[in-house]
Amino acid sequence: MCYDPQIADRDGDATLDFQDAFLDDPEEWLDSDSDGIGNTADLDDDNDGMPDSWEVQYGMNPLVDDASADLDGDGVSNVNEYIAGTNPTQTPGNHAPDEPVLSLPTDSTSAVSLTPELLISTFSDPDSGDTYLNTQWQISTNDTFSSLVFDKTGNQDLTSLIVPELVLNNNTTYYWRVRFFDNHDEASQ
Repeated sequence: MCYDPQIADRDGDATLDFQDAFLDDPEEWLDSDSDGIGNTADLDDDNDGMPDSWEVQYGMNPLVDDASADLDGDGVSNVNEYIAGTNPTQTPGNHAPDEPVLSLPTDSTSAVSLTPELLISTFSDPDSGDTYLNTQWQISTNDTFSSLVFDKTGNQDLTSLIVPELVLNNNTTYYWRVRFFDNHDEASQ
């Protein structure tokens, strides 16, 4: 029998050997930053000095080096916000909008349609004069939101969104979250 890397998967992780950075480790197959640590074990997949969990918390992409970017435009880079323990999405002197209340579907709901309508509360902001800018909708297969299956930001779906077809699969648990942005591009929790 001849070994063919185009069809072989010697560690059984459903990733063909020619695409697998860790041929003998069924828990790892991808190393986004080529540091020798697979993404499952690597706490900083893009090696930008900010942990993936922190980047996800503030809506950044943990696979893109965005350390020198300035998410809130306050003159402090994202990595310096991380080091200082400050919020990289909050402009000094401005308050973030109130966190949206997720209405439907509720926690632990089962037998949801594959194209459910997601419902949330209306936009509100503690700063008088701040107005609505955008809503970001995210759906993930895990509660850390490190593997998104849906990520949409727009200004047309303020309190509801119907999940498009072919995004969700049967017999799968999903998590969803939403945040508002105000006219200063300040994000809610």
